[in-house]
Amino acid sequence: MAQIFQNIRSDIWNVIGDESRLVGKLFAKIEQKTGKS
Repeated sequence: MAQIFQNIRSDIWNVIGDESRLVGKLFAKIEQKTGKS
């Protein structure tokens, strides 16, 4: 049972990590656009 929870938790952290990376890329693109103008 504990193993299942560990697997779920690591899956959730992977999803959170992916989303924060996507958000970071998005902000980087926005900064590039605003910096050029």
